[in-house]
Amino acid sequence: VALDLLTATAPALANASLLFNSVGFTQLSKVLTTPAIATIERARGHGAPLDGPRLVCLVLIHIGVYIASVADVTLNRTGTLVALANVVVTARYKTEWSAAS
Repeated sequence: VALDLLTATAPALANASLLFNSVGFTQLSKVLTTPAIATIERARGHGAPLDGPRLVCLVLIHIGVYIASVADVTLNRTGTLVALANVVVTARYKTEWSAAS
């Protein structure tokens, strides 16, 4: 049931994030899903730790996305909350899906 709810909610939140945010901010928030997944998996005792090389890769990816979308980043309260909810729900969905398969 939880996986079904997450499966239905994740795309809706992604679309709502695009509705309330600029494309650049939406892309930046989507990139935050990967560290959220790593955090959830580590909290559950699964997944590899974020060692130096993995952390450097995550930082470089975030910098690249920021550079590519810096001209199109605008913030507002509603959009930021929707984007944050999207990151949390999407990360949870992906970890639940991985655990179920």
